[in-house]
Amino acid sequence: MTDKPKTQVIIVAGGKSIRAKTDKLFFKIKDKHILEITVSKFINIPEIDKIILVLSKENKEKYSYLFKNPKIKITEGGDTRMLSLINGSKLIDKDVQVVMVHDGARPFVSENLIKKLIYYAYEKGCAIPGIKLKDTVKEIDANLSVVKTLNRENLVSVQTPQCYSMELFEKLIGNITDFNLTDDSQIIEKLNLPVYVVEGEETNLKITTPIDFKIAEVLYEEKN
Repeated sequence: MTDKPKTQVIIVAGGKSIRAKTDKLFFKIKDKHILEITVSKFINIPEIDKIILVLSKENKEKYSYLFKNPKIKITEGGDTRMLSLINGSKLIDKDVQVVMVHDGARPFVSENLIKKLIYYAYEKGCAIPGIKLKDTVKEIDANLSVVKTLNRENLVSVQTPQCYSMELFEKLIGNITDFNLTDDSQIIEKLNLPVYVVEGEETNLKITTPIDFKIAEVLYEEKN
């Protein structure tokens, strides 16, 4: 096995932030925008030689100046996550061994988790981070009536970065038919190929709703 699998990451950051009620990616915590914090987590990892940042057209025009590191390439996103992923995939080099896909709104992913996923995907083909659920989970119907209680011991909450060998990533991109999917690894599942779960991190928060900004401020203070 190579010492350092050549890895490139697509950071998907083209969303509309509807639930956050503000442009969460460019919300400032202290002196940094959330997306700047996210990107910084990948800059100094030796295995990663390119970061593909997928922005909305408006944010590409407005904020590209913030991302001047030579590792970073910026492209325009689509109307959905899958379309943005397809756009980002066009900048992946053909000799890459591992491709990562990360949410721009997850600014606290650790270097340890990133590296663990890179090497696991290099060996196994596909690795995603997941954490065990704390709450009891119930399935409901359209009338909000409980159908059944699920066994949480067999359930995980999935995070990013999701990580693929180049071979599997090409299969993923080539088999996108539902452009409204919110999880990339689902496509690998549908191909009946194994998706392996690596233990994620509770601090690998996805900023989605207004309360998450408060949590993010606390985490940023603790880590800096």
